[in-house]
Amino acid sequence: MLEIFFDQMPMGIALLDCDLRLRRFNPTLIEFVRRYSSLPTEQVRQGTSFLDLLPGNEASARAIFLRALAGETVYQEAFPLTINGRVSYWDSVSAPLYHEATLVGIVHVTTSVTERVLAEHELQKTLDRLRHHVTFEQIITTLSNSFINRPPDQIDHGIRQALQTIGTFTQADRAYIFLYSDDATSLSCIQEWCAEGIEAQIHRLQGLSTADLAWSNQQLLQRQILHIPWVDQLPPEAAVEQREFTSQGIKSLLAVPMTYQERVVGLLGFDAVRHEKTWAELDISVLHVVGEMLINALEHKRSRAALYEANRLLEQRVAERTYELEQRNQELERRRQVAEGLREILVRLNAEHALPQLLDAIVAQADQLLASDAVALYLLHEEQQTLTIQALRGDLPPEVRQVTLPSGVGTIGRVVASRQIMIVPDVRQLNIRTVEQAQAESLAAIESVLVDPARLEALKAALYRFRAVLALPLVAQDVAYGGLAFYYCEPRTFTDEEINLASLFADQAALALQNARLRDKAEQIAVMAERNRLARELHDAVTQTLFSASLIADVLPRIWERDPVVGEAKLAELRELTRGALAEMRTLLLELRPATLTESNLDELLHQLAAAFVGRSRLQITVEVEGEAEQRLPPEIQVALYRIAQEALNNVVKHASASHVVLTLTFTPGHVVLTVQDDGRGFDATTVRSHSLGLGIMRERAAKIGARLEMTSRIGMGTRIAVDVLT
Repeated sequence: MLEIFFDQMPMGIALLDCDLRLRRFNPTLIEFVRRYSSLPTEQVRQGTSFLDLLPGNEASARAIFLRALAGETVYQEAFPLTINGRVSYWDSVSAPLYHEATLVGIVHVTTSVTERVLAEHELQKTLDRLRHHVTFEQIITTLSNSFINRPPDQIDHGIRQALQTIGTFTQADRAYIFLYSDDATSLSCIQEWCAEGIEAQIHRLQGLSTADLAWSNQQLLQRQILHIPWVDQLPPEAAVEQREFTSQGIKSLLAVPMTYQERVVGLLGFDAVRHEKTWAELDISVLHVVGEMLINALEHKRSRAALYEANRLLEQRVAERTYELEQRNQELERRRQVAEGLREILVRLNAEHALPQLLDAIVAQADQLLASDAVALYLLHEEQQTLTIQALRGDLPPEVRQVTLPSGVGTIGRVVASRQIMIVPDVRQLNIRTVEQAQAESLAAIESVLVDPARLEALKAALYRFRAVLALPLVAQDVAYGGLAFYYCEPRTFTDEEINLASLFADQAALALQNARLRDKAEQIAVMAERNRLARELHDAVTQTLFSASLIADVLPRIWERDPVVGEAKLAELRELTRGALAEMRTLLLELRPATLTESNLDELLHQLAAAFVGRSRLQITVEVEGEAEQRLPPEIQVALYRIAQEALNNVVKHASASHVVLTLTFTPGHVVLTVQDDGRGFDATTVRSHSLGLGIMRERAAKIGARLEMTSRIGMGTRIAVDVLT
């Protein structure tokens, strides 16, 4: 039994004499020698020195055995041995062997723990990479927070600090930012950080032609990351880039495209000059986020600078106008101080964007300072050349606010048409004159006011109640915007001081209307651009489907007469097309109102998406939902899964030549899995780059929600994409 136990032990056992020669050993020891030393097993025999079985490790082994011969039991854990270039690890016990109290040798028991130690080493490497990534993300978070509320004049300094921090952490030798020109025909380096001893290149990297470096720029402008571990191994088509990079001493390079509002506007780059370097995928994904963070900071600086310049120009224009008004009123110090105080109030009001409230505030201040019984601000409508009351103060009936007055008719109408101030000291004297000369005007002009007959008498009564009128045009940069009229119940004359003060209000109101019109034009341009985009989407999607449906509808009666069976098939096809057009329209509405993507259930969205593709491509698509279909997903997960399904179906339509696709959505506790399986021609997954066929976009979306994306495909066997995410 002892012999059987000795031979079948899973540990290697060797009995050594005092000269460390083998006297007895088991088969496991022979197997260990064969597996880990590559020595011939015939060498394991009685009388062989055990140290001969450990070439290159004799000294360390002898030290252990000498301790055992000295009477010590020696334990070794994960003891490393290197034999013929191969490293293995061992747990062993070496104990002295006695016979009748006399030391006769050593019992050496050993077992291989190589796989365990290597697994521990690999785990440690993984943990080190994870710690590195977590630390990197913490650095990026700190940098991102530092840009919040950073003044525009400190943005450049913050970016330089960010480049230094990231370049140092990633052990790059140079970090930099390039920006493309608006037409993407050239690019220039705007920021650069270099490690100590690395020569700066920013001075020679200005106004570079993208056509001269076509290979690299084409990839970047298509939102592809440029990762070059070995510059000397670039393909022949990148010969120009290879010469340029070599001239800068670059051995390895990473360039991440920087996008803003769906357009590549620059790149974030890192160079390795001293040694060749390969960037980890996790680091690359984080650096992509860094690029977005930095370009947002730059665009924020640019927009803030433009806003500051616009405010400076506005303040300059207000200051210039105020200076002119102050020159008119310098003879009356008291009124000048009133006007100056009013200007400060109106400057603050001009910062508001709500035009009705702004005009109402102007009218209220004018009514107070000019002591009028009523004030009305009339707005000129350019196309109709009519005037309507926009702001009103005083005792006027409601009917007056709804008046529509043709330009050139009545007191205010003539003021706007002539762009001259008009003074009426007493309406009943029929004496209407301009500042330059007196003019007579018949009150019969009131008969031309465009109002309902029921309101005409009320309007006449309101106007006859006031005896004096001061009317001023609202003009800015030679454009008339309306008029401002002050009404008084008693006859009176108007001093130059009052006219100048009224002009101040008119100028401020004209400036407010001018700014509002400029904003309206900007909004109209934006609306037109969105309409054009919508028109393109309609033409590319719904219009094409409806055109096909129209063709079938035109010939369906004739086909039905000849062959009802074929007619039924065509009718079914027509029904499918119209359903597809409806689904495409709903899908387009989703693009117009992205919030819908989070308001509806994911299974409903996938059914709608499938119907849209069926109508567009005639592809058969089956949507299967398993589990709790009513389960509400977090918005970011729902949007990401929808976009991945959309991209996958686009790939099927464009590349797969498939006839049938199955979309499967599976809900399990804590998980949701989206699968897209087609029966198309498939492809060799080993020959397709990870960012081809939209896979890069899908992987990025999956990574953002912490999902696992798997893609399998075989030529002639279709393609399967699966996304598994924790909910």
